Amino acid sequence: EIYQCDWSSDVCSSDLDMALTQEDGILIHAKALSSRFKKGAAKEAEGYALKLLNSGDNEGHAVWLKVSEQIKKLRKDIRELKKDDKKVKDSLKA
Repeated sequence: EIYQCDWSSDVCSSDLDMALTQEDGILIHAKALSSRFKKGAAKEAEGYALKLLNSGDNEGHAVWLKVSEQIKKLRKDIRELKKDDKKVKDSLKA
């Protein structure tokens, strides 16, 4: 069997055999949108979900709604970490 290889970097496509789950993809997209759109990331995902729904892609719509929910969860987790960090800093000052 012959694999496509990039000989300049000695990396073959066979070396990159990774299986991502839908949940992995959702998390990756949530992080990417959060980085790009900051506070508007969830609305961006919801807008894309609506476009897919309007085009008849119900499955895509559902996935992008999950991306939106993941973005909201990430933002909540970050807020909680910041609160915890502040508590630790305040306790060190005391």
